[in-house]
Amino acid sequence: MQNERTYPDIAAILAQKERGRRERAALSFAEKLDALERLKANVAPIIEARNRRAADAGGGSRYESGLS
Repeated sequence: MQNERTYPDIAAILAQKERGRRERAALSFAEKLDALERLKANVAPIIEARNRRAADAGGGSRYESGLS
């Protein structure tokens, strides 16, 4: 059969994702909130730039950063 596809071995990727899930699950609630705040801070400049572009185009602000 020439129509058979071969796919790369992604076992290592899946194992790393599982390790990451377990590490995050082991965090305390406060540590999870801290991680969430860091993620919000990292994404805030992207959201602000998107909102500026939308405002410049006359589309208004579609997204809120959730940060004050």
